[in-house]
Amino acid sequence: MLVPISKAQIPRLALFVFISAWLSAGWFHQSRDWNTASRLMLVYAIGDRGSVSLDGLQRQTGDLAFKDGHYYCDKAPGFSLIATPSYLLGKFIIGWPDHPLGQDGFAIWPADAFVTWLSSGLASALIAVFIYTILKQYGIKPNHAGAFALMVVWASPMAVYSTLAYGHQVASALLLASACITLFKNLAISKWPFAIGLLCGFAVLTELAQAPVAIAIGLAVLASDRSIRSISKNATLMILGALPSALILMLYNFIAFGSALDMGYFHHATQQFAKVHSADNPLGLNFPDFSRLNPLLVGEYRGLLFYAPWAALAVVGWVLMVKNKSWKLLWLTLAGFIIPLWVNLSYPEWTGGWSTGPRLLVPALPWLGISAGYALQIKSCRILSIILMIWGWLICSLFLGAGGRISQDIQRPFQDAVWPIWAGSPLPRFWPGERFSRTVPAELAEYYFQYKAYDPRVWNLGLILIEFIVILMILVMFRRTGPNPIRNTTDTPPG
Repeated sequence: MLVPISKAQIPRLALFVFISAWLSAGWFHQSRDWNTASRLMLVYAIGDRGSVSLDGLQRQTGDLAFKDGHYYCDKAPGFSLIATPSYLLGKFIIGWPDHPLGQDGFAIWPADAFVTWLSSGLASALIAVFIYTILKQYGIKPNHAGAFALMVVWASPMAVYSTLAYGHQVASALLLASACITLFKNLAISKWPFAIGLLCGFAVLTELAQAPVAIAIGLAVLASDRSIRSISKNATLMILGALPSALILMLYNFIAFGSALDMGYFHHATQQFAKVHSADNPLGLNFPDFSRLNPLLVGEYRGLLFYAPWAALAVVGWVLMVKNKSWKLLWLTLAGFIIPLWVNLSYPEWTGGWSTGPRLLVPALPWLGISAGYALQIKSCRILSIILMIWGWLICSLFLGAGGRISQDIQRPFQDAVWPIWAGSPLPRFWPGERFSRTVPAELAEYYFQYKAYDPRVWNLGLILIEFIVILMILVMFRRTGPNPIRNTTDTPPG
């Protein structure tokens, strides 16, 4: 006889989901690309010499800003500022030397993996926990919610960006945290609107394009109590919460570029991006080009549904939200998907460059995961989700093992790049380095035990096997009978 899952087991399941997602993100030691190196160089500049200038590090990346004879990171500084403490911690514990200066770009540096794991990897683990929490609170069985939340990360391009120093995962984790507060906390208590403003502010400091999503969350807070007094109070508290990140951004811009209102996007050192970004249009957005909609949603090139086919269940989830009058969740998840899609349609470099799938839609994946998970209330959707998750998991695992960054010039990334790499065929024309991603377990085994696997694919396949076992453990160890003890399909905060 099965023992029903207790409320005491739920925190253990959340912890299990967190540890599983975090450890899997730390499995890889990825090589650099321009995007990751730009953020990492700012981490090393601050950590090694307390400077925001990338002078001496500029040959490690082409994503640079250049002003008054000095080089700077061209990105919003949030990721690098959040990641710097992990670098300082690693220097203290492991004793890394300062990053070399004045050298030509190189692909691997020991600190890269640790810093990325404690930033993007940690954020991905939190995303999985937040998705699990939301689904569980809205009536999905805990074991189904936990397994689905992990697979949202593992069976999508998020698996790749959990291992790379991009801002997507960190910004999404901060926004999801604010969404959980909006959905489940008593917003009449002053600390919660303030916390929402604080989290959203740092999300925007990490990725400026997430500002409209942060505004959508703020509007949901204001709509929770429409009295003039409550609206004024909550708006003021959220603004005060967002103020620290705004001041940090202005201070950074002043130190780097001489003006609080200046930024790296105004001073691109690479002509390709200087044509897109300017002082008049920092994000480089134009009117949306709807001809890009089809390749962004379907097809092997950049099709969302090729890499994460389970996202199609989000439509069912939205219909159920309407039926159940879960208006706040519907608003948040629709905004979390539509805004990144609109940005992607409006951006000239819409392909995302070297990537797995539609890189600029990665911030939409957590919100799609919540919506698709909401559809698990229907048995047929639960069965269909298994098939769709397996496809996305295998595809994205193969991409991840091959480095996860496929040139936008390869029209069939899986058929013409990833599969030939795994099959042992000659490397494709556009290939920057090693055949497979390096893995931390392989490096540790070689360093401590002088063991080197005869085939690097062993370590990649090993992670796939471990992830499969983890999902089975969640489904079996945390299964139960009877109705869900925590069932809430409306927007009324549980408890």
